[in-house]
Amino acid sequence: MLIRVSNDLSRQEIWAEGDELVNILGMDRDERGEKIYQRPYTEKKLVAVIENPILLTDVPRISKLDSTERDTIVALYGSYPRTIEYDGVSVWWNPNNHRGVWCPSIDTLVFANAARGAGNVLSDEVESAVDIGCGSGFLGKYFLHKCRNLKELHLVDLSKNAVACANDNVQRLHEDQIVTFSVGDGRKLAGKKFDRVICNPPYVPRPRSIADNPYEGVNLLHDIIVDGKNYLNEGGILLINASSLSEEIKNLSVKQAKICGLKSVQEIGRKNVPLKVNPILNNKEWMEYLTTTVGLKKDPHDGYDYWHEIRIYKLLYE
Repeated sequence: MLIRVSNDLSRQEIWAEGDELVNILGMDRDERGEKIYQRPYTEKKLVAVIENPILLTDVPRISKLDSTERDTIVALYGSYPRTIEYDGVSVWWNPNNHRGVWCPSIDTLVFANAARGAGNVLSDEVESAVDIGCGSGFLGKYFLHKCRNLKELHLVDLSKNAVACANDNVQRLHEDQIVTFSVGDGRKLAGKKFDRVICNPPYVPRPRSIADNPYEGVNLLHDIIVDGKNYLNEGGILLINASSLSEEIKNLSVKQAKICGLKSVQEIGRKNVPLKVNPILNNKEWMEYLTTTVGLKKDPHDGYDYWHEIRIYKLLYE
């Protein structure tokens, strides 16, 4: 299955590819009319178009389609591998190969779209970058393809499966490039500095996350902002993703500007989307914390009860 999203995020195409053409679309005859059981993944067929997508897996909207189209799409979402493509850059993901790894989602593409439209973020002057919490590797790969003079890219994640997924997806474009993959804490970069630091971290506040899991909630986000200057070359840029539910992170960092050397915080992209994270929605304690402490309110429309804004920020340091 291929999900291809337009550069302005206004159009989502769902394609069947390879064996899905045979097993789901019934294209089981060759040009001579003989029965076939497989097709190469270079063969694709457009199945559906969703205008102005708010998610890459929008179940309520899909459920309203014609029954055949609906059931075809449901079958495709259960078929792997899944490929996500934006602005000519794609990665593949398979939960059977990449256990526990998040497939690129709407927030990933909002991040890439914001970088694309933010002037010097993807400039020819960028020679080094690191993707902290790289997941599938999409954002690191996006910078590798869009920064024409990028010589050094590092992809770091706590999950060995995420690093393996990134390794499956990201290859250097020419021989003099360096692309490395590391399992570990991206906050500990051993004195390395970069022209661009990319971080699409967990961004929904969580109770007691410092005590039992410092990599959930907004702790990684906070630490990356406060220590950002230590990761950047002169004139370097930190790019982060945050939720409207974690807006205090930006305010906290501004208050600490003199301490952490922060010069400016510029919002370069945003999108209102459903809060569709099942481990959060099904966790009563987490949801109670968000509703009573953070201010999350039920706002039912378009098939979803809870909404928040994804916001992409560009941070500069003294």
